[in-house]
Amino acid sequence: RNRLEIIPSKISKLTLLNQLDVSRNYLTEFGTEIVSLTNLVRLSFSHNSISEISPYVTNLINLENLHLRHNTISVIPPFISQFSKLRQLI
Repeated sequence: RNRLEIIPSKISKLTLLNQLDVSRNYLTEFGTEIVSLTNLVRLSFSHNSISEISPYVTNLINLENLHLRHNTISVIPPFISQFSKLRQLI
């Protein structure tokens, strides 16, 4: 637990990153910082305070695992179907 309230902007420079786990923080949104992380295969935002899935994730074309449990998300948006490689949505 890092007590993050926002994703640090410098993370956007880690374009070869294939896994990002920011679980158990105080995040309320995905943030634009993840847009350039197109090599991500696994992304975990579990145990935060996120209420909606951001359209920013549509840039993550290699995403296979998206973990969002223990947030306040009530609707899965239609754009989630654009993830042709997505195998796990929790």
